[in-house]
Amino acid sequence: MIYTTRMDDVINPYQPLSDDDSTPAPFAGRQAAFARLHQYLEEPTSHHALAFLGQHRGGKTALLRRFDTVYDPTFMGVHFPLRQSKHASEAELWTALVRASERTLAERDLTLTRLPMLPDSNDNLRDWLDQNWLPEVWTAIRPHRRLVWLLDDGHLLIDRLPPSVFASLHDLLNRHPQLKIVLTASLEDETSLPTMDPLVDLAQVFRLTHLSQDETAWLLQEPAKPLYTVSDSAAHEVYRATGGQPQLTQRFGYHIYNTWESDPSHTTITLEDVKALLHTMMQESRSDFLDLWQQSTPVERRVLTALSRLIYTDPLNPVDHQALMAWMIDSDNPLDSAAVNAGLRSLDYREIVRQEQGKITLTMGLMQLWLLDTTPMESQPAPDSTSRRRQLALVLLLVLLIVALLAISQLSGPEVAATPALPTATLAGG
Repeated sequence: MIYTTRMDDVINPYQPLSDDDSTPAPFAGRQAAFARLHQYLEEPTSHHALAFLGQHRGGKTALLRRFDTVYDPTFMGVHFPLRQSKHASEAELWTALVRASERTLAERDLTLTRLPMLPDSNDNLRDWLDQNWLPEVWTAIRPHRRLVWLLDDGHLLIDRLPPSVFASLHDLLNRHPQLKIVLTASLEDETSLPTMDPLVDLAQVFRLTHLSQDETAWLLQEPAKPLYTVSDSAAHEVYRATGGQPQLTQRFGYHIYNTWESDPSHTTITLEDVKALLHTMMQESRSDFLDLWQQSTPVERRVLTALSRLIYTDPLNPVDHQALMAWMIDSDNPLDSAAVNAGLRSLDYREIVRQEQGKITLTMGLMQLWLLDTTPMESQPAPDSTSRRRQLALVLLLVLLIVALLAISQLSGPEVAATPALPTATLAGG
């Protein structure tokens, strides 16, 4: 099943997904993620939080925002966007969680009169929540319901609070079976996840990837059906340009909608319509590609540069590993195969490149355009390095031949008599 929002009475429902935009947008895919979440919610004794890992602007927040539309009221999700909330102490976190939970319960028309008030002192606030507040919450919501804390950007807690907070949250899960915790974390902070032990079980982390080609087509076609159609070739071109990256796909949907809105009689979006938007998309996505570039290691940047040049040189044939290695070895600063392979594995994991049957491609065609347009020159291999090396070798060989010929001529040639010095005449005027 694929979930979406309705387009009724909405002006352009697609969203470019800016960081401060909380407007729901059409939503596709994530069936496996929702299935894993449902399994976690139904587990009677789960002592860990369920963590979803994904890239920045890769759909983590959108997933949590769909919680209430996907699951029945038995599961009461408390949305807690940590990026919008600053917590300098553990006590502030407990206070914020209590207040956010009470707002959610009030929206469900549950009676909260029996819930104890927050104490004036922050001392032992965690114990108060454990021993006083949560037991009354379970009475208010009855045994068949679950309270689910949805901690968006949960990795931010790592830098803000001491590691003991994760042990405290884990202990609450142990002591209160009706409490569940779901959090999202950035792929860039994956190496910091062990800090969340014992709250997060690394073996149970669920990674969100890009949308598939079918999911991308659904996102462009189904929500827009009452207004216009998007041809299969146009949807395929969007996927080729975005690689199914959620934000780029939403941005394309946004501009496709604007194309129809500017001429409502144009009810079929064609391949040519999509190609006409590529320049606008590339300009508006520059900051996204720059972020990916800056998050990459020097080796990964050189691999991306080489790959983009090889694709540009021969766009009809996918780049194979041998061609990429030849390019890297022949550059001014050659890299060995181990470094190149490590860079490729990392880029593949981050869904920037795709390796299939020995062929290497950039997942996002728009990034190919960005790399060709803006890659810093100092990161690029020197142009025509092969021919220049050959020219230098020929020049060196020619110099060696000349030196050798001069040496041979001096050793084997006839002796030449020394020419006596000519007398010097001095002219004097008298």
